[in-house]
Amino acid sequence: MLNKLNATKSSNINSRHMKNQSGFSLIEIMIVVAIIGVLASIAYPSYLEEVRKSTRGELVANVLECASIQERVYTVNNTYDDTSCAALNNDNDNYDITLTTGASSGGGAGGGTRFNSFIITAEAIGRMADDDRCAEFTYTDRGLKGAEASDSSNTTDICWRD
Repeated sequence: MLNKLNATKSSNINSRHMKNQSGFSLIEIMIVVAIIGVLASIAYPSYLEEVRKSTRGELVANVLECASIQERVYTVNNTYDDTSCAALNNDNDNYDITLTTGASSGGGAGGGTRFNSFIITAEAIGRMADDDRCAEFTYTDRGLKGAEASDSSNTTDICWRD
């Protein structure tokens, strides 16, 4: 009888001990969720800024490619062509790229209008529309770079460097 009593007592202790050791408590889960939340609140904005920098880098490459196309056209035709960069705008969902040519009369093919300057402008659209830091880029035929934040402050050094 004593053996039976000890066995029952031992099984009760083991079952209570097993119940205490299985699973996670609500407090432990809440601590893990809070830690993940703090890490995400730090990491996500940094991730978004890196995506913006990458997208700006892609834009800079597109703008410089357009300028290169313009210089090749000017070398051959002695005039800039405001339609030669249209394909770059079709491939870009983050910036609206426009090319504006400046004209002077005479000197073109057949004595017509000759475009002797250009300005490439890129305005942030789509997912880059909330990029307050680099809302607009400009590039001229003279190689002058410009950039403005959404508050119209000059951010050329920051935006073209990224």
